[in-house]
Amino acid sequence: MTEPPEITIEKQDAPTLTPSEAAKRVGIKGAMLRRYASTYEDVFEPLPRDERGSRRFSVDVVQRFLTVRDLLRSNAVTSTREGFEQLRDGTPDASIAVPLSAQGEMLQRLSEEVGAALRSSNMHLVSLEHETKQLREEVEQLRKEIEEARTRRGFFARLFGR
Repeated sequence: MTEPPEITIEKQDAPTLTPSEAAKRVGIKGAMLRRYASTYEDVFEPLPRDERGSRRFSVDVVQRFLTVRDLLRSNAVTSTREGFEQLRDGTPDASIAVPLSAQGEMLQRLSEEVGAALRSSNMHLVSLEHETKQLREEVEQLRKEIEEARTRRGFFARLFGR
């Protein structure tokens, strides 16, 4: 069995999230995301922006936001700036097992999204099955009508094969 080819994504080619997508993943409102982003840019580096000037968020940045959010909620830090500085400096407090809980939350959200998509797909499938059944019944009815029409042909049509 052959191994699948290794796929590498260059950092600049990595997928990014819009502000609303990032806020949803982190579980905060847009205004709070803007504050996180502003502090992040002060501590780390400017975030990339799209052609309209809107910030774009990589998965790594969203993971850092999740970690800082969890540090704040657990009272391990008192501000977003302190959380980002701990991440930047590699302070032991920032290395707590928060990313696992953040990943768990992200997995839970993704699981819910997949479940909703699956339910929607199943409803669509049931609708298509019902429509297919109706179409098959219509085809069968048309076949019966054609057969009846063939048997009701007039004497001369049957005689001359028309």
